[in-house]
Amino acid sequence: MTLLDLVGASIIANGGDGGAFSRGGGGSGGGLLLHAFDFSMDYASLLQANGGDGSSIGSARGGCGGAGRIEILHNTSGSTLIEGSVEALTGVGKDACDTASNVFATVALNDIGEAPNNNGASTNIPEPGTLGLLGLGLAGLGLYRRHKYA
Repeated sequence: MTLLDLVGASIIANGGDGGAFSRGGGGSGGGLLLHAFDFSMDYASLLQANGGDGSSIGSARGGCGGAGRIEILHNTSGSTLIEGSVEALTGVGKDACDTASNVFATVALNDIGEAPNNNGASTNIPEPGTLGLLGLGLAGLGLYRRHKYA
C-alpha cells in the first residue's frame, strides 16, 4: 500500500505579490494534489496555496490574487489524518476579494492507491531525459551525414 506521511513538511504553492508597479495585481495561488492510499500529516506540517497581494504604491492598490486549490485523494479503505495547517486564502487587494468555497477537499475513492498487478508485465515508460538524449543523438547523426557528403 502507498502511504504519504508528512512530518514537519511544508508544501507551498503561493501566488506572487503585485510587485513594484502601480495597481499590479497579485498572482493566484497554485494547486496541490496529493494522492495516496493512506495519508497523514502531523501538526508541524503545512499545505499552502494562497493568492498574492495586490501592489500598494501610494493610495493605489492592485487586485488580489485568487485562492489556490488543495485536494487530497485517498482510498476508501485507507486512512486520513490531518493535524497540520491547510491554507488556501485570497490575497489582499483594492476591493474585497471573493473568498472561493471548496478550495480544500479530501476525496475518498475505491481505485486510489497502488496500481493493480499486471501479472508481472512491465509497464515502464522512458523518462523525458532519455527521449531527449535519443533525439539529440539522431540529430547529431543527421548533421554528421550531411557534413560528410556535402
